Amino acid sequence: MQWTAPETVADGQAIAREFVLNVDGRAVPGVLFHPAGAAARLPLVLFQHGCSSHKRGADVMDWVDLLVCERRLCLAALDGPVHGSRRPAGTALDDRAATRDRFLDLWKTQHEHVDTMVADWRATVAALGREGVVD
Repeated sequence: MQWTAPETVADGQAIAREFVLNVDGRAVPGVLFHPAGAAARLPLVLFQHGCSSHKRGADVMDWVDLLVCERRLCLAALDGPVHGSRRPAGTALDDRAATRDRFLDLWKTQHEHVDTMVADWRATVAALGREGVVD
């Protein structure tokens, strides 16, 4: 696991740390949100955003407000294939229609992508556990 950016404040009470994992030769980008001032290891919630969003999309941030800021849990979000940091070069982050179309094509043509995402999540949970930041 490589932390790729310094901690930033997200939504006032949450700290965000972006990371990249190498999983079977794939660069897997993610972000960990944890409550500001948390000194102990906290339970982790895994959040998989919708097919036209990204790891810091509005849908993710809504759950950060509830689960991290209010309930004081950690939350990890990954960019799946063709999303966010894994989108093709030259594609705008907020081009939801293009992202959705690429995602639907992925479902039709690359059936192993579900197993790939499961491997990405397993590697994320293991790496965050080794870092000592989540329980």
